[in-house]
Amino acid sequence: PQAQALAVAAENGDVDEIRRLMKDEGVDPDRIFGIKGARGMPLLAWPVITKNPVGLKAMLENGADPNAAVLTSGQDTE
Repeated sequence: PQAQALAVAAENGDVDEIRRLMKDEGVDPDRIFGIKGARGMPLLAWPVITKNPVGLKAMLENGADPNAAVLTSGQDTE
């Protein structure tokens, strides 16, 4: 639920909510999401996919790793 909230905040460019979720709630924007065994991507990718540079900038300014990678099928998410 919190990871989804971060994705929604990033999609909407809600800088205050992004900051709150990452700093106060400890949501990790580098965490991989997706269906187990399928291709997954970090939450950081969501504002890129939804074309929201404000959300992306806020995530990076609050500690997201710009080098977070997309996983391919068979890679471990832990």
